[in-house]
Amino acid sequence: MTKTYTLSQIPTIAKDIISSAKHKILLFYGEMGTGKTTLIKELAKQLGVQEVVNSPTFSLVNEYFSQKEETIYHFDFYRIEDENEAYDIGIE
Repeated sequence: MTKTYTLSQIPTIAKDIISSAKHKILLFYGEMGTGKTTLIKELAKQLGVQEVVNSPTFSLVNEYFSQKEETIYHFDFYRIEDENEAYDIGIE
């Protein structure tokens, strides 16, 4: 699914993504600075995360807990050069 949106539409787009997602794993593609983390912050908020959501660019993975007692993992594969690195940071 491809979505084009403005900053003011992020809450609506996040709601749409959550309601139409067929899986619990969502992948986002885009150049650096296009707003992926801004969208993911809103997704996490709507899923009940109360923690501060940040880009995992340097840590590669951030873990958040929702009020529904679900764990949300936010991976950033920008610096991953080999699929084994993804396994090393816990993709499974």
